[in-house]
Amino acid sequence: MIFLYEIEEYLANLRAGIRCRLGRGSKPDFMVIGAERSGSRSLFGMINQHSEIRGAISSSPYFLSDNHRPLEWYQAQFPTRGEQNFLVGDCHQSYLFYSLAPRLIRNFNPHLKFIAVLRDPVERVLSQRAMEITIHGKTQFGDLNRSIEQEFKSLGKFPEYHFFNPAIRTRNPGNNYLLRSHYSVQIKNWLNFFPAQQFHFVDSQELKNDPQTVIEGCYRFLGLSPKLIQPLNLRPSTVPVEIDPTLRQEVCSYFKSYDSRLNELTGRSFSWQAH
Repeated sequence: MIFLYEIEEYLANLRAGIRCRLGRGSKPDFMVIGAERSGSRSLFGMINQHSEIRGAISSSPYFLSDNHRPLEWYQAQFPTRGEQNFLVGDCHQSYLFYSLAPRLIRNFNPHLKFIAVLRDPVERVLSQRAMEITIHGKTQFGDLNRSIEQEFKSLGKFPEYHFFNPAIRTRNPGNNYLLRSHYSVQIKNWLNFFPAQQFHFVDSQELKNDPQTVIEGCYRFLGLSPKLIQPLNLRPSTVPVEIDPTLRQEVCSYFKSYDSRLNELTGRSFSWQAH
C-alpha cells in the first residue's frame, strides 16, 4: 500500500533532483534549529509570513539527511534568488540535538543565523512521550517513569559524556527524554562553532502567549522590518501523559541546577525558571 505522503515525498525528491542538475537553489540565511517538541514549526510558519522570507520548496529538506545526497541537492530545496532580494530559511527541530550538526553546518555556511525555541524541560519530555504514543503506541519505549528514573541515574553529573557519544546515547533507557531537554549542553556545543551574536533564543511559552512580539523580535534579529502576522496555534497534545509527582520534582530540581548555565549561554532567562 502506497501512502499519499510517500507519493508527495517522491515527487519532491524528483523536483529537487531536476533543480539540482539545473544548478538552481540557494543557501539558507537562517535556520530554526529546535528544540524538539517546542514549537519550531509553528514559529517558522509565522516567521515565513514576511514578504522578504522564503522557506523550502519541499516540506522538510533536512541538511543532515542520511541519504548521502550532495549539498547541491540540499540547496536545490530552496528558491533561487536571482535578482530578487529575500532571506531563505530552513527549519528542523532535530538540528539542535544532533551533536555533529554545528560542525557540518559551519563548513557549509559559517555566516548562518540561528533561532532556537526552548520549552519547559519537563513539559518537553511529556510532549515527546505523547508524540511517541501517537505514532508508535504505548509499548514502544516501555514505562515512562522507569525510563526517566534509569536515564536520570545514568546521566548523573556528566550529561556531556552521553551527548557526545552516540554509541552510549543509543543505549540510554527510553528515547533520551532528559538529554533532549538538556539545553545548556546542546547550546554550548553550537557556541563552540558559531559566535553568540548569530543566535536568537525564544521562550516557547512567550511564543504561545504573545506571538506578535516574539516574531517581531525574530524579524529584528534577521534585520527585517516589523510585520503584522497571523498567529498559528501551538497544537497541544491530545494524549494525556503524566509522571510520578515525586519523580517530576526530582527532574525539575535537576534541570534547575543548570539554570544559571543556560541563562549565561543564551543571555536571557526563561518563564519556567520562575516556578
